[in-house]
Amino acid sequence: MQSRLSTVAPKLEAALARAGFAKSNEAALAAARPATETCNLADVAPELAATRDNLSSIEALVGVLDEEYFAAHERFENGSAPESAYVVPFCRARAASALAFALRGEASEAVYEAIIATDNLSDVSRTVEHVLAKEA
Repeated sequence: MQSRLSTVAPKLEAALARAGFAKSNEAALAAARPATETCNLADVAPELAATRDNLSSIEALVGVLDEEYFAAHERFENGSAPESAYVVPFCRARAASALAFALRGEASEAVYEAIIATDNLSDVSRTVEHVLAKEA
């Protein structure tokens, strides 16, 4: 099955696959953390640490943020809100999702979500490639 990452960054997907589980997950976390900062995730979850111990809380947050995004997008489609009204909830939901995927060990999905959250393929790629290039 083709990953979502391979649809936007096939070379990055291949690099993660070659790196092995531990290294690819290190890179995924490195990509997810700046996404959470870019999207100001701390504004909605200031006490939530990015650790596996908090994975269930992060996954629950993804659900809440997705619902906020869906509701805001629906208001936009109905003409009762500007397009900008759903951008922040979308960004936060994707950043939280990137973090959850990274903590679950799903590196490709985490990196994909980080790219979508930040809308910055080049920065995320540089971050991932930097981690993958470091010696173990």
